[in-house]
Formats: sequence, C-alpha cells, structure tokens
Amino acid sequence: MLAGPQAERKKRGRWNHKGAADDGHTAVDLALYVCVDGEEAAAYLQWLQIICQRLVGFYWHEIDALAAQLLVHKRLEVRRIRAIIKAAEEEKFQE
Repeated sequence: MLAGPQAERKKRGRWNHKGAADDGHTAVDLALYVCVDGEEAAAYLQWLQIICQRLVGFYWHEIDALAAQLLVHKRLEVRRIRAIIKAAEEEKFQE
C-alpha cells in the first residue's frame, strides 16, 4: 500500500499521485483506526513511510526483476513469482 509509490519513485524518479491516492486514503483510514488521534496517526504513517523506503531499497533487485516480468507477461503464477524473486536474490548476493 505504501511501498508502491516508493518503488515507483525509485524507478522513475517520481510517482503517480492519482494512482496512489486510494492506497494513501486507505493507509490513513487504517492509521486513524489503530491510533489514538490524528497526531499519532501522522507520526505512525511517517514511520511506515521510512520503513517502506528502506524495505524497497533493500529488496530493490527483487522488485525490479518482478516488475520487469510483469510488464512482459501481465499475469504470473505464484510459482513463477517465487522463482523470479529467488533468482533475483541469488544474483544480488553474487554481486
């Protein structure tokens, strides 16, 4: 939900505000549900953004490999997704 815009920003240098709007609204709604007030929810969302940014950075090789295959095939079975991620992990650790 929050990682998509982070990945798009990393790949393209920007992200689609309109495309991510629904996810952003859902994230805010969920944060408001689990937090005491708006101030706490804002801090929680900021922390989640930082975590997402770091996770996208750490798993970038895998994310990029999977995205490239999705552009070609549009749909992938779970077994194929796992194989793509595993291959990308192995490449990353061989570098």
